[in-house]
Amino acid sequence: MDTAMNDGDDDLSAVWASGDSERINRALARLLTVVPPRPEIAAPEPEVLDAFADPVPSDAVRNYIWVVGNYRPIRPELEVGDVVRRWVEAVVRTGDSSAALQVALYLQPEMPEGARVRDALDYVATRGLSTPRERDGAEYLARYFLDVSDTYDRAIEALARWRGDADLGQILDRLAPYVHAADRPKIGL
Repeated sequence: MDTAMNDGDDDLSAVWASGDSERINRALARLLTVVPPRPEIAAPEPEVLDAFADPVPSDAVRNYIWVVGNYRPIRPELEVGDVVRRWVEAVVRTGDSSAALQVALYLQPEMPEGARVRDALDYVATRGLSTPRERDGAEYLARYFLDVSDTYDRAIEALARWRGDADLGQILDRLAPYVHAADRPKIGL
C-alpha cells in the first residue's frame, strides 16, 4: 500500500493517475526523503511527466529518475531493463539535459559489456522520435554517452544502428563533433 505521504496523498497510484502536476511533483520530491524501511509504492510510469506544462521542471524529471531507479520496494518490481527504459523515456519525453546527464552517470559504472548503454540508445531507435523536444532528449543522452570513455564504444555501436532513419540521422549529424574522426564512418558521417 502507498503510505509514503502524510499530506492527503497517501495513495500514490491515485497521485500518478491524477494528472495534477503539483501533486505529482510533491510526491516525487517527498519520496526522496523517505528513509528505510520504506513503504511499498506503485511504480510511476513515464507518462506522469506529461502532467507538467512545457518545459517539465528539471527537478521533477530528476526526482522521477531517482524514484524509479532507487526507491524500493516498488510494484511492479522493475527489472534493470525496465528501469533503463523508463529513464530513457523520461529524458526523451522531456528533452531535459540534466536528466540525460543523470541517466548517463547512473549507467557509467556500466553493466556487463556496456549492454545498458546499447539498450538505452536502441530503445530510442525503436521508440522513434516525433518532436524537437524528443530529438533534443535523445541527442543529450547520446552526447553524454559519447563524452565518457567507458561508454563511448558502446554508444558508437548503438548509434551505427541509427543510420537510415531521418530523425535519428539529424541527431547523428549534430553529434559529429563528439565522435572521433575514425569512428564517423561507422555511424554514416
